[in-house]
Amino acid sequence: MMKTPMTFDMPARWIDRPLNIVLLGAGGAGSEVFDGLVRLHKVLNALDHPGLRVTVYDGDSVSPSNTVRQRFFDQDVGENKATLLVHRANVYHGLSWAAVPEMYVPEVANSEPDLLIGCVDSAAFRVALHDAYARTYRHTLWLDLGNDAVDGQCVLGHLGRPSHGDRHLPNVVELFPTLRDTVDDNTPSCSAAEALRSQDAFINRTLADAALNLLYRLLRDAQIQYHGSFVNVKTGEVRALPIDPTMWAALGYTFNQWGA
Repeated sequence: MMKTPMTFDMPARWIDRPLNIVLLGAGGAGSEVFDGLVRLHKVLNALDHPGLRVTVYDGDSVSPSNTVRQRFFDQDVGENKATLLVHRANVYHGLSWAAVPEMYVPEVANSEPDLLIGCVDSAAFRVALHDAYARTYRHTLWLDLGNDAVDGQCVLGHLGRPSHGDRHLPNVVELFPTLRDTVDDNTPSCSAAEALRSQDAFINRTLADAALNLLYRLLRDAQIQYHGSFVNVKTGEVRALPIDPTMWAALGYTFNQWGA
């Protein structure tokens, strides 16, 4: 007998008001996600939804190497990434989105967005974000993106500790607890050639498309049967992360409110 797929329903508060999104990082993956969020906003408007309200955090300025794999141009070098992306979207599309030209500090964050999209590929940052929200917030969803040279993953989960009675989607830190033991080397690449040696040309865009499609499915269908994807641009593989406590337990997460 075939097992009935488990589903996660779109939060009711997302239905008839603008979705409040905080995007952390406007670099490789972040600039691609931002571009997709603009398109998603227009798609939602066409479907009679009020769309998105986005705030972008990034303290970095554009370097020459960023103009090869990120959504920036030669004339942008030296300018803040978040400010540039948001200004263009606001001017070209009549939006009123916000940019914060600073790095997001989880320990002092006082906002509770509907959705937080993480494009800061640092294990230490992910752990700090998880731990800061675990003490305070219960309703924010966290869509995290991370990648290596040719593969990557996006994971949608809740920020905060699971509370009894509510269905809790495990986030990336809960599913991969070894992140706490990871030491990151986040030294930025100083040339385009060096950046391309460390990451394939289209891994960020491919991963961003997977994350945006997941968000679109949740908004369009009001429910999803998977809450993440694993992609490999070298082999062409895309594997879904199902909503499945058995799968979660195999990865290292055992808290179960899904009746399975």
